[in-house]
Amino acid sequence: MLESVGGSTKPEWIFQNLKERWYRPAKAAAGAFARHADQLKAIEAALRNDKDLEFMDGQLIPEWPRLLEGAQPAARIQLGLPADSGQRRAGFYLCISMLQLMESVYLDLNLEEEWGHPDNRGWMNAFKHWSWSGMFMATYSVCCGMCGARFQRWCERHLEMWPGKVKTEVRIAPADSKGIMPWLQELERKDDINFVELEELAARNPKGEFAFLKPGDSLVLLRMDCRPGIAAPAHRGGTGAELISFTFGVAVVAQCLDDDQGITRSDSLVFFRIQDHLRRMGLARRAMRELVHGGQVKAENVCWVVNNPGRSEVERIFNSVKREPPDLREKML
Repeated sequence: MLESVGGSTKPEWIFQNLKERWYRPAKAAAGAFARHADQLKAIEAALRNDKDLEFMDGQLIPEWPRLLEGAQPAARIQLGLPADSGQRRAGFYLCISMLQLMESVYLDLNLEEEWGHPDNRGWMNAFKHWSWSGMFMATYSVCCGMCGARFQRWCERHLEMWPGKVKTEVRIAPADSKGIMPWLQELERKDDINFVELEELAARNPKGEFAFLKPGDSLVLLRMDCRPGIAAPAHRGGTGAELISFTFGVAVVAQCLDDDQGITRSDSLVFFRIQDHLRRMGLARRAMRELVHGGQVKAENVCWVVNNPGRSEVERIFNSVKREPPDLREKML
């Protein structure tokens, strides 16, 4: 047996080879291999046949430039997002299929516990290749809310895949209340806020005044910046900027507000909302850290001008964040 695998009889060599060859089979759900193979074949067929997906070759296969070295026409490797909208659209939907396959493999092969098993090495290496792709990471940032929570946390731990970095952008409401509605509508047209946020921010109180926004108040856009795990150099399509940036929620910070006890408070949080399809992902806490530890909201001030349905949950997160050390602010990124 020793000669069949190299012939050395040194104890260290023997035990190393036993470790590499002698292990129990990985657990897998019945029929998983055939299902995964069919899904992977469909992805490979799309890559092979769709000209709009040619840019993905170099993003998914690190050795692609060497493979095509000397071939004509020369391969052009772009690790970021393509400028062509057709290519970007094709890449987005392909990456959704890849993400669905990843989660299926995670569940069927019990990668939560068996990610390091030698039988699962091929899948783990493939996933790491995928996570280097700018197109794949941009897709993940947009769509990870559709994945299971355990799968998302597993991606963070083992693939260093994060939806992105949370940041805040402040927009100051017009000094004249008559200009607030046109200002909000312009923000919606520019996709800084969505139409649901427009409707809620435009709500009026019984006096006919804006319920949340007053002239000069701060409308804080809660933004997600997605960046690749490894920054691509400029000649590979890297720009040093984020791949994609989008609003996932909004907050309103009042300049000055009288609370229920008649105490005037400045820089008070009066409105906070995470978009419906991106909830239960920890974004509310991450955004609250930016508001509190970033200085937009004073650590003692949260006041509600109306009885929001999610008021108690937001207050719980606010009070919890106040007790956290400031260095937790986007520390993981």
